[in-house]
Amino acid sequence: TGRTTVGGADGDPCLVDWVRGLLAAPLGLKSAVDPALKQEADALERMVRVLHLALRCADDTPAKRPDMREVLSKLVEIENGSTSAS
Repeated sequence: TGRTTVGGADGDPCLVDWVRGLLAAPLGLKSAVDPALKQEADALERMVRVLHLALRCADDTPAKRPDMREVLSKLVEIENGSTSAS
C-alpha cells in the first residue's frame, strides 16, 4: 500500500488505522486485499480473517491483544480452512 505502519505522514492514516477504517466500508476488509489476489474466493476469505486477527494484535489496549499461542492457533485454523470465529 505504500503506507507507513505507524505514525502516518502528511495527514494520511498509518496502515493499522487505514485498515481499521475499512471495517465500516461497504466491502469491509475485502477492500484492503490486492485485486490481483482476489481471484480465489476461499483465499480472499482467509486473507480477511488474517486481517481481523492482525487488528486484534494491534489493539490499543494490550490486555485485548491475543497471546502468541492464540495467534499461532488462529493462523493454523485459517490455513487449514477451519471456520471457527476469529
